[in-house]
Amino acid sequence: MSRAIRRIDAGDTHHLRQMLLRPHQRIGEMEWDHDAEGVHFGAFVDDDLVGITTLVPQPREAVPGGWRVRGMAV
Repeated sequence: MSRAIRRIDAGDTHHLRQMLLRPHQRIGEMEWDHDAEGVHFGAFVDDDLVGITTLVPQPREAVPGGWRVRGMAV
């Protein structure tokens, strides 16, 4: 069994995000995560996507260069 975390496209996050976090939304309503500066990561077991997260820059006075975790689902 192989395990990996890889960068993925925003659209690759939608299925898990809808199923686990936003079952009341349609896939087409999840375009909010297409922030040009955001990055998306997927956790894989073998070739199955089993977890996702989106990171978007959100610097704050106390944490210059900070990032916010959005839409994490496993």
